[in-house]
Amino acid sequence: MPSSYWCGLLRCHSKSLPYRKLVSKAALLPVPTQTLLKDAKDFKVIGKPAHRLDSFDKGNGSAIFGIDVKVPNMKVATVAAYPYLVGS
Repeated sequence: MPSSYWCGLLRCHSKSLPYRKLVSKAALLPVPTQTLLKDAKDFKVIGKPAHRLDSFDKGNGSAIFGIDVKVPNMKVATVAAYPYLVGS
């Protein structure tokens, strides 16, 4: 059964369930005292080079970061700091 995590949801085919619905049940499960680790030869990701697909966009300035996102009717706030190091 393929499942994936997206936007706080566990999805499987056409059904979805928010992770927050699972928290209370997961808290009741016993904590494992022993775990079996894979052999290093069975690792698929660890120890492999990670290709940075975003480096080019970051380098030329075309990457969009969270602070760059604008949505309709978005409100913007900022902290007004006192302009002097000491004072009130």
